[in-house]
Amino acid sequence: MNRGALAVSLILLAQTLSAGEWVVGAEGDNRHTYTYISRIQRRPVRRGQELVFAGTVSYLRYESGGLTVSSPGLGGSAEYRFFGPRYSFGAGAGYEVRYTDRRIAGASDSKIDHGPIALTDASFRIAQQTWISATGGYSVANEWLAGNVQLKQGLSPGLRVGAESGWQGNDDIRVRTQGGLVEVPAGSERSWLQFRAGTATIRDRNGNEERRPYYSFGIARSF
Repeated sequence: MNRGALAVSLILLAQTLSAGEWVVGAEGDNRHTYTYISRIQRRPVRRGQELVFAGTVSYLRYESGGLTVSSPGLGGSAEYRFFGPRYSFGAGAGYEVRYTDRRIAGASDSKIDHGPIALTDASFRIAQQTWISATGGYSVANEWLAGNVQLKQGLSPGLRVGAESGWQGNDDIRVRTQGGLVEVPAGSERSWLQFRAGTATIRDRNGNEERRPYYSFGIARSF
């Protein structure tokens, strides 16, 4: 592994050790599961701008056309964010290391994959209680591309509902999702417990597609 890249990753992780926030979540269907826990630290730069550091431990597992992949990972990132009363926008990069085990037909191949990650997100308050948001990310370590768009409506101070559409995957598996979401407060003014569910269209590495239910839950932080 490149020592310089590893050093950058460790520095990014170290930035999250002081007082900050914890974010946890899980999502999946009958073919893939992704769980994570992140430590987030914000550093104000000037009015309406901040740096957001994140250190993340994650686990990805999926099955596709007779192939089973399990991949725990450790990563760090830094994002520059602009925000105001009705919007926020951020973009950043980091580095990730994953231990990937691929099993097919009784044979196993394990290796350490690593590489940069890129991420971006945006959120807009289009009415008093209506938000639209989008997120995107790519990891070189497992060539995983993911994106999500959500529309949320506040029904009361303690309840938001909405709809979402997302996509994620690599050359092994591709997953498209459409569904709904529910959010309730989770302790602080800007943190919400989020539940999501709907239908996933899963395409395996042989080109076969199937539709299955999917689920997700986690702490959603409003920026």
